[in-house]
Amino acid sequence: MKIVLTGDLHLGCTSTRIPEEWRQSCRTVQAWQSLVDAVIEAKADLLLLSGDILDRRNQLWEAMGPLQQGIERLSQAGVRCLAVSGNHDASSLPDLASQFPEETFLLLGKDGKWQRETLCVDGHPVLHVDGWSFPASVVRNDPTLDYPESSAQDGIPVLAMVHGDPGVPDSKYAPLSLSRLQSLPVSAWLLGHIHRSAYTEGSPWILMPGSPHPLDPGEPGAHHAWVCDLSEGRLSPPLPFCPARLQYAALKITISSEETASAELLRNKIQQAVEEHLTAAMNLIRLQLNGQSAEIDAWQECAENLKDWSPENFRIEKVEFSIHPLLDLEEVAKAGPVPELLVNALEELPQDLLDRLNDLCDSLNRQTVFSGKELNPLELSDLPLTRLLEQNLRKTLEQLK
Repeated sequence: MKIVLTGDLHLGCTSTRIPEEWRQSCRTVQAWQSLVDAVIEAKADLLLLSGDILDRRNQLWEAMGPLQQGIERLSQAGVRCLAVSGNHDASSLPDLASQFPEETFLLLGKDGKWQRETLCVDGHPVLHVDGWSFPASVVRNDPTLDYPESSAQDGIPVLAMVHGDPGVPDSKYAPLSLSRLQSLPVSAWLLGHIHRSAYTEGSPWILMPGSPHPLDPGEPGAHHAWVCDLSEGRLSPPLPFCPARLQYAALKITISSEETASAELLRNKIQQAVEEHLTAAMNLIRLQLNGQSAEIDAWQECAENLKDWSPENFRIEKVEFSIHPLLDLEEVAKAGPVPELLVNALEELPQDLLDRLNDLCDSLNRQTVFSGKELNPLELSDLPLTRLLEQNLRKTLEQLK
């Protein structure tokens, strides 16, 4: 059995900050139609939707029709849909579900009560799908506290679905505890709510699929649905499926002190970086220009001219200009013990400082509010402290020059 997993489609929305010529392709309705095409082409058996399929901020007529049409196309291809509702579609998804037979589209866990659907192949049960749906747009209790652990354990794998906010105990959107999810007698969890995907290995494995299509620059990186197989009584780890056509991306370009300011050189560097690191059909880039140069004003002018550049597969949405005046660090270091200390710290942060920052990460990860956020522990690279330290060290050295 092939199972496609996704959620947080937010049908009715259009991605923000995009150029007008990309607008039609960057509607979530278009992403849904592409997903339906991919599910049918892959000959999947089951599509699981983990809530916020419809977006409450948009007119339902804009999304309801395409959603119905997609479900009908899937049914005709032999693909069944199971779903739970989230905080956005707590009131609208039950109405949609009532228009379909349960063999086509089934909303699990209505009224905030856990519900099990058992799937069979050739008359034999092969998978239990447990689901819980938002009964209203605000839920302040952890829905897994009511999970029926006493359900019959018959050796059949269990995939549980719930929309909720992991690692945020005071959330009004169904707070979830990662440790509790891992302790319950299921084979796998499909979550919803956070638009950035995350996967936790183990038994059970836990998947936050993220949104299959990004909505704004606050959702950078690759977006896609996921797919897993049920074989010989086991659910395989999920893999990315049907990548989004749009990606919001951060791109760093470094300018060396030997390079002469040139708009053509800068564009070539960006083009090469896009080809090496970005694979989406459309990429909206927040560009960071780093380095040192004696031609700060000239490079600034080159950066400003990027707003008029319109390559086929990417646009520059924002430029962060961090090219600094040329510094001879060896000469600066000779000015005295304090400049030497600063230069050394710029080249490599002191080990005792790195140790303290790592201790800070460990401390945050031990706190409930952070543990399990997006299902992954915080790492030093997640904290902006090292970059802030570098920026302030460089500014101080420029003043000492």
